[in-house]
Amino acid sequence: MTSQDCSRIEIHGINNLQKWNKIMNAKKQLATLSLIALSAFGTLKAQTSNDNLLAFNDVSKAKTEKTAPASMNAPVVKEGNSNTAYMASKNKRIAIYVFGGTQGERTAAENAKILASAFADRRFTDKPMYITAVHREINEDQPSYVKIFMDGKTYTKNNAATFTPRQVGGGIDVIAEDFVDDHGNHLIIPERVQPIKVATLN
Repeated sequence: MTSQDCSRIEIHGINNLQKWNKIMNAKKQLATLSLIALSAFGTLKAQTSNDNLLAFNDVSKAKTEKTAPASMNAPVVKEGNSNTAYMASKNKRIAIYVFGGTQGERTAAENAKILASAFADRRFTDKPMYITAVHREINEDQPSYVKIFMDGKTYTKNNAATFTPRQVGGGIDVIAEDFVDDHGNHLIIPERVQPIKVATLN
């Protein structure tokens, strides 16, 4: 073998070694970039998971936090049953359920309107407030009766839980006082406000 042939072999070997080194360097760079990309993806995924967890926690907190009871801006009178009144009294409110037939001075619906207006009338109490008055007519010859609910509980006085409309009308000041004592004065209509009524009171 001539020295020229040896030189060619050596040059060819060097060229092959350079190509090999270039390939290996490219692979190393690719592997490094892949590791960086995977690391970044993992961090991003972890951050997204953390963000989702934080968002979930925020939603959970929002669901569990109790909102302050909002005051009503007018009396509510509607047809329904005892459960309707019970639900309306939740969140520190007051509701009455007037039920009965055609016997007596007025129907259950008329009594509900009159009592709803009376609770907001300063002539009957120094703690006027808007309430929900639910009524139900029973097609029987019987008088009307009233149940009172405060914050999801049945109101009782002197061991009684059912009253006549006349008893409730005469005891509005005491009922309002009991409500404020137990549940706060957030429903009281301010002095500067002229109360809205749904029925004319004599």
